[in-house]
Amino acid sequence: MWAVKPNSFVIDPEGYMYKCWHEVGIKTLAIGNIKGNEKNKNFDRYLKWNTFNPLNYEECKNCKFLPLCMGGCPDKTLFKYRGINEESCTMYKYNLEEMLKMHLKAKLKKGFLPIPVK
Repeated sequence: MWAVKPNSFVIDPEGYMYKCWHEVGIKTLAIGNIKGNEKNKNFDRYLKWNTFNPLNYEECKNCKFLPLCMGGCPDKTLFKYRGINEESCTMYKYNLEEMLKMHLKAKLKKGFLPIPVK
């Protein structure tokens, strides 16, 4: 999970503020610290997180799943330099139909849906 909203952070026990759980514990990636005067120590990084827009990426802009995932994992998209070479797309892109069928069958089995699912 990430703290994409401008004033949302993940805070570690030492008070360091991060924009993503993937970064917690890596102090050089902290945005600041709530205990001291380090609130904007990594302001460029803070801006990068808060201006993340999946429409700036061709693979997202032309993807029919964009409304569902909103660009996937921003950490993987924004900071590939850290050696993260994974695709930022969510699982929905590859198996949405199967997931919906499973969900509907489970609902039907519990009696939540009045219609049969093929």
